[in-house]
Amino acid sequence: MDLSRDFEKLETKRAEIEEEVSNIKTKTIKFSNWAWFLVFLGMIPFAIGILLFFLSECQITTLSELGDFLSGTSASIWSLAGLLFIYVAFLGQRQQLLNQELEILYNRFELKATRLELEMTRKEHEKSALAQMESSDALKQQVKNMQFGSKIGALEKLISIYSSKISKLENKVKSHANRAAVNAWKSRLNEVENKLMSMTKKIIEN
Repeated sequence: MDLSRDFEKLETKRAEIEEEVSNIKTKTIKFSNWAWFLVFLGMIPFAIGILLFFLSECQITTLSELGDFLSGTSASIWSLAGLLFIYVAFLGQRQQLLNQELEILYNRFELKATRLELEMTRKEHEKSALAQMESSDALKQQVKNMQFGSKIGALEKLISIYSSKISKLENKVKSHANRAAVNAWKSRLNEVENKLMSMTKKIIEN
């Protein structure tokens, strides 16, 4: 997601909307002034008609004549003023819609930026977790190597001890001429060798 490009588009759209809103405000003030001018202008013939109605020497003597006079003057002017007020209300709604559109655009941009930030944070957490796993694996391997080294050392020590015992037993076997004694020493020698092999196997398996 390229936020810089989206931000440029947002700024361009914001400038366009603000320019249109400025034009709408200018039109709103202009037509509002014209509408109020027509309202006050319509009050002039209205006041004149009322005065002529109450003056006995004038031609307006009945309410119907007064109504005809006001409908031809004040009512027409006020109708035009009403149309201008409706147009001003339409401009106000248009301005409100533009402001809402700009707000929606900013909200979308903020949401996109937040989503990108969360994605980057997730990737950083994944990298951190992976580094921790690698460190843990390296530590486990180091411990295994140390344990294996200690086992090898113990095995070498046992081999040295039993090698010494085997050498002594072999010497004793050679020094005895008695057949039974020789067989007994050989049996003991085999027992020592089997014990050594068994202990060596256990050390390697563990």
